[in-house]
Amino acid sequence: MQLEIIGYVVFLTAVIIGVSLFIVYGLRLGNIEITGSELTPHDRERVNAFKKPYKKQMIAAIPSGIAIILLGVLSTIVMEELGINDNLSGVGMLMFVAIGVFFLISVPIKAEMPSRFLNPENHGDTMHTTAQEKKFGKITGALMGLTAMVYVGIGLMNHDFFAIGWIMFPVVALLMTLIEAIFTKAE
Repeated sequence: MQLEIIGYVVFLTAVIIGVSLFIVYGLRLGNIEITGSELTPHDRERVNAFKKPYKKQMIAAIPSGIAIILLGVLSTIVMEELGINDNLSGVGMLMFVAIGVFFLISVPIKAEMPSRFLNPENHGDTMHTTAQEKKFGKITGALMGLTAMVYVGIGLMNHDFFAIGWIMFPVVALLMTLIEAIFTKAE
């Protein structure tokens, strides 16, 4: 039972670190000023300097992330065959998946996101959002954060909830998309 608690602590710590890093790098990229649809030469230099170190890291991060997730599957199979507690093997799997997904998402985002600033024409109209889209984006972000808190809170009280509670995230995202579409068409 104590190893299970340690596993939950490691898993949730990895999630907290991952989310914090996404927020920090998003805020760093948000400090770049866009004048009309063009970046100033100074900002172009800042964007290039920001993305340069992550290009090489991305080559190692993607296979490493996949390998770590597969190690999680392997560890679960080995634990099951050895007759180790199912809860412990599940926690081990979650830890490996959390670390693997962190590698699969974190480094590629840091490596590729700046290219949206350098070439906004290649990314559709993602650089120019309306005030209403920004408002719905903020509401959706806050609602997803609340959903995550509810998910973790209920999951810590009832461990069976983790297996089925994940459905809350796509439901909230779909509802917010539907509400945004209705209000956008109404105006």
